[in-house]
Amino acid sequence: MLKKTLLVITLAVVAGVVLYLLVREGPAPEYMETTGVVELKEVELAPQRGGRIVWLCCNEGDRIKKGMLAVRLDDAKLRAQLREVDFRMQELKAKIEAEEKKLGAVASIVDSLSAALEGMDEEIQRAQTLLEEAKKDLLRISSLYSDGIATEKELDSARTKKMVLEKDVAILERRKKQLLAEKKAKRAELEAQRMRIKSLRAGLHELEARKEFVMAQLKELEVFSPVDGVVVYRAFEPGEVVQPATPVYTVHDRTRIWVRVDIEETLIARVRLHSRGVVTLPSMPEESFEAEVTEITPLAGFATQRDVKRGRPDVKTFRVKLSVKSDPGELLKHGMTVNVRIF
Repeated sequence: MLKKTLLVITLAVVAGVVLYLLVREGPAPEYMETTGVVELKEVELAPQRGGRIVWLCCNEGDRIKKGMLAVRLDDAKLRAQLREVDFRMQELKAKIEAEEKKLGAVASIVDSLSAALEGMDEEIQRAQTLLEEAKKDLLRISSLYSDGIATEKELDSARTKKMVLEKDVAILERRKKQLLAEKKAKRAELEAQRMRIKSLRAGLHELEARKEFVMAQLKELEVFSPVDGVVVYRAFEPGEVVQPATPVYTVHDRTRIWVRVDIEETLIARVRLHSRGVVTLPSMPEESFEAEVTEITPLAGFATQRDVKRGRPDVKTFRVKLSVKSDPGELLKHGMTVNVRIF
């Protein structure tokens, strides 16, 4: 009787254990649950040039907009250089304008001389034509005078006419030479005037390049935020001197929030890109945030360094990133530990 009782008890215990194991193991859950760390893109705002800070936009915790001026350094020296360059540019522009007026006047004189020379050539041609006719008349009258037909008065008149026309042609040719010499001189003056203007314009281009350089240096004294975000750290105060490329502000870009988790190699096959995720806060489990798997690192790392001498190999893990779709209440902070479910 005792043996039967013990047998019944043993069978009952075994049945209970089997039932417990069946209930405990049950069907596999539809999601994977783990913990992760919140990561926000950090942007450091630093000036390209060094100098004394004269103005800062924000304190820690303030919001900052994309394109907003965040830092301004002392620009008094560069502003003075800019004013000097502007003054010299105005002077050069006035000189160029005056020289261009002179150039126009000289060019007008050259054009007038060219027109006068064209008229002079026509006059010389007419005078030479008349001279040739006078020479022929003189020859004809000389022949008639030899034959006793023409009078001495007619011969003298023909000679006088020829001499007058020869003088006219000589005067016109001398005048032409004078005009040519004057035109040559004015052309040389015109070319020299053009060279002066070219030199002045070259100086103006140098000043324009100098102005662009100073303007670029001025821009380097101002720092604008490249993102919408929140200022999480301010390293300097107004009046302090900052070195080039030294961060003044650290800004968290809240438009891009990730959660990083490490998945063991035995489970990584269950994770797929674009899988749905849900992120919750340990302190506020009622708050949840929709997420999506956007990155699975192809190279394995190590979660823990175990003692391989005792036959327990290291556990390899793969890093997975989930992009949080929105956080309107700004509850997720950089470096915060959260609970993650991947479906």
